[in-house]
Amino acid sequence: MDRVRVSVLIIFALLSSAVAATAAGYGLGSRVSRVTLEDQFGAKHTIDDRVHVIVLTRDMDAGDVIKAALGHDGKALLDKYRAVYVSDLSSMPSLVRQYLALPKYKERTYPMLLDTQGEFSARLPSRDKNATLVFLDGLKIVAVEYVTNPATLVPTLQAPKRFAPR
Repeated sequence: MDRVRVSVLIIFALLSSAVAATAAGYGLGSRVSRVTLEDQFGAKHTIDDRVHVIVLTRDMDAGDVIKAALGHDGKALLDKYRAVYVSDLSSMPSLVRQYLALPKYKERTYPMLLDTQGEFSARLPSRDKNATLVFLDGLKIVAVEYVTNPATLVPTLQAPKRFAPR
């Protein structure tokens, strides 16, 4: 009986550490996994080594910052900096997302990649009420910046400050 308990505890400990390692967040110097997400129109976009910046929002405050910053020229701005906008919608109830949020998102002139399950975006760094800019070099995180003011988005895209050690 004691052997069975010890075996169960060892298996549980091994599984727990494997899950924790899988769920560990990305940080400076980490390599982001290649992923394909759909935008608000259902088109698929792949985050791969061609992407230099991931603009991430998790809440309405951060989303409002990006909406104001991108305005009507958002697609051109995202293209210029080889950026993608990812919105983590995993905490939003599916009915709210489907019938309230998605129709509003379709009014935007730039693609919003929607992480409805949160599997990708959950590992990215973030702060409440901040838009996160994750700068990549070949899917390796080289800088992370947080933006709370729409006027600072473009200057931050041009000159990130928090670089990873080389």
